Amino acid sequence: APPVFRSDEGKVFDNIVIIQNDKDGVISASINNFNDLFNKTVAIDAADIDQQVMLNMLLEKIQKDEGDNAEKGNEENQEEENVENPRPSNIWGLDKLMTTVSRSYNHYRETIEVDPAEWDKVREALAGRKVDHSQHLTQLGKTVLQMRNVDGRMTIKKYSGSEATKKFSQEIRLSKQMYGHHMPWGYSALFQTDATKRGDCSADL
Repeated sequence: APPVFRSDEGKVFDNIVIIQNDKDGVISASINNFNDLFNKTVAIDAADIDQQVMLNMLLEKIQKDEGDNAEKGNEENQEEENVENPRPSNIWGLDKLMTTVSRSYNHYRETIEVDPAEWDKVREALAGRKVDHSQHLTQLGKTVLQMRNVDGRMTIKKYSGSEATKKFSQEIRLSKQMYGHHMPWGYSALFQTDATKRGDCSADL
C-alpha cells in the first residue's frame, strides 16, 4: 500500500525515513488523490477549452517562474535534460533515427506558446471544483529523501516534517517517468553511481 495514512493528529514517525526515486508516483497514490485527479479532469473538461488549445498545453514547454512554478518548471526541464542529444550525421540505425525524431519533437515544442488567458481558465476551473477536506493524509515517515541519479552522481533533496512532506501526500504529481522510477529496475538504476562502478561502495540494498 502507498505510504500515506489518515490521522486527525497528523502523526508521523521520526524513525521512519522514506526514500523516493525522483519521479516515483506511488508515494502519492492514495484513493483520495486518484479521486481528486479525476475531479480535476472533469472540472477542466467542463471549462470547454478548445481541443487544439488543450493539445498545445500538453506540448508547451514550461518556463521557469517564481515560487512553486519555478520548482515545477525545473522538474520538467530535468526530464528533458537527457533527451537533447547531438544531431547525428545520418539517420541510418534505430538509435540515430530516434535521436533525430526526439530533437525535432523538442524543437517543435519550443515553438508552441499558449495564451496565458487559457491557462487562467484551467486555474479557475480547478479552484472552483468541490474538494473534500475531510481526509487529511500524511506520510508515514517524518523524512522523505528524494533521490536522483544524474549521470552517475547522486543528488538528494531532503524534506522533513509534515509541512515539508505534504507535497507528496496531497496530490499526484504526474510524470512520464513515474512508472519506470517506481519499478525495481528504476531503483537499481538509481544506485548505479560512479562510486558503485568503482567499487567504493555496494549498490545492494
